[in-house]
Amino acid sequence: MEILDVKPEMTTKEIAEMVHGKLVECKTKEYSSTNRSLRSLEREGLVQRVFVQLRWKRKTHSSEGHPILVPAQEVMLTDPS
Repeated sequence: MEILDVKPEMTTKEIAEMVHGKLVECKTKEYSSTNRSLRSLEREGLVQRVFVQLRWKRKTHSSEGHPILVPAQEVMLTDPS
């Protein structure tokens, strides 16, 4: 979570590389572990995916007025027709 305080939006790959301290490719155990952790944090409402890309951002509760987690932009993936 502290990583997203330094740089507000990061890809899963960027986060995995910072956590593991080495270059990380997709489909490695380090990438998969980081991705599972981010999805778990997303279910808990602590992070949110930004757009359709695999970018992540911390969320804040705007009603309480302190930066615990700020909602990222949501993209609707609906057919406009």
